[in-house]
Amino acid sequence: RKIAVAGDIAQSVAQSATRNGDPFGFIGFDDIIREDWLSTLSARPHVAIEMAERLKSYQPGEVGSTALIDTVRILPRERSLIFLLSDFHMPMKDLETSLVLMLRHHIIPVVLWDTAEYTDLPEFGIANVVDPETGAKRTLFLREEYRKRILESFTRRRKAIEDLFLRFDIQPFFVSNQYDADLLSNYFYQYVAA
Repeated sequence: RKIAVAGDIAQSVAQSATRNGDPFGFIGFDDIIREDWLSTLSARPHVAIEMAERLKSYQPGEVGSTALIDTVRILPRERSLIFLLSDFHMPMKDLETSLVLMLRHHIIPVVLWDTAEYTDLPEFGIANVVDPETGAKRTLFLREEYRKRILESFTRRRKAIEDLFLRFDIQPFFVSNQYDADLLSNYFYQYVAA
């Protein structure tokens, strides 16, 4: 579900950039920069819009995030508006290092979370979960105690993400389950266009 939401957001941003005559690019990555998900900066971003549409139905295998730091070398040299879409299930040190290298840009972190990962868990039984701090996937036999720990872990992770971005004077934008373009527009006018 998160990848489809990422596609909705990327398509919305690309279409907005096109309407305003702004250049737009698309960089997809996991543990490598994905050449099949790369569209360089262009004022006619039809390729990026097509990629965003394709992203909505993409089924990734195992995912990673270590190539975030490598995206810096292909970002524009001039100050740009960068929408960073991720669930941020990655080591905080990697994210911090990448942010330091992206300081010349205006970053809009869009944090994509699926509440099924942490609130829609059974009170008792077997569930597949993702550790929000490491991104590791595990199968757990859940009891109420584990369920509470998972929820607390996501609460701590959200605070850690917020705190890290705020150290860079960046307010993250959280999206849970579905994208609301009006909320992103409000965020944009409050934190970016102000």
